[in-house]
Amino acid sequence: MMEEDHHHMMEEDHHHMMEDHHHMMEDHHHMMEEDHHHMMEDHHHMMEEDHHHMMEDHHHMMEDHHHMMEDHHMMEDHHHMMEDHHHMMEDHHHMMEEDHHHMMEDHHHMMMEDHHHMMEDHHHHMMEDHHHMMEDHHHMMRRTTTT
Repeated sequence: MMEEDHHHMMEEDHHHMMEDHHHMMEDHHHMMEEDHHHMMEDHHHMMEEDHHHMMEDHHHMMEDHHHMMEDHHMMEDHHHMMEDHHHMMEDHHHMMEEDHHHMMEDHHHMMMEDHHHMMEDHHHHMMEDHHHMMEDHHHMMRRTTTT
């Protein structure tokens, strides 16, 4: 077999291998995304549940406190104070939600950046290894063909 034919065949094989590899990577990436998405949903749901229970406990404590105060026949002022407090809590809750949302966005962005760089490094190392393998292969071929 002529060397050009051999080389052409290698190119074809390599091309198909690369296509297969590319599709595999796409599938892998898609799978990882799905898994990650479900994990994040579960995590978010769990956090919401925990937060909800904490808030319920807090609210019950406040109610108990309120009843205690009532037992002491506190005046109107106390009632207004409680209303103010309630509004403050609403504002606080809203603010926390906003902050949390932005924090999560930043976190997600950071994670994506890290992941992207990791993948770049990984790809680069793979390419280097592959290149060295090809060099070795090439030298081996040279040794066997030249008599």
